[in-house]
Amino acid sequence: MAHYLMQREGLFVGSSSAMNVVATLKYAREMPPGSTLVTVLCDSGQRHVTRFWSREFIEGQDLRWPAFEEAEAQVAGFAAGCDRGVAGGADR
Repeated sequence: MAHYLMQREGLFVGSSSAMNVVATLKYAREMPPGSTLVTVLCDSGQRHVTRFWSREFIEGQDLRWPAFEEAEAQVAGFAAGCDRGVAGGADR
C-alpha cells in the first residue's frame, strides 16, 4: 500500500499510515453507499528510508520489492466490493 500511495497519490508514508489505509479500505466494504470514512496518516516515510523504503534492505531480507502493477492489483483487491472505489487522489 505504501508503494501505491507513493506512486499513485504522491504520499510518502510509513508502514503505520499504509496499514491505516488498508484497514480503511477493508472497513469501507461493510459501509453503506454514501458513507464517509476518515483515516489518519500518522507517519511519513522519512523515518523508514533505511529499511522500509530501502530496496537493498528489503531484498537483503529475502523479501520481494513490489512492482507498481502488483500494488495496483492489491489495492483493487482491497477495494473490491466498495462501490465508490479507492478514495482520494488528485483526479477526484
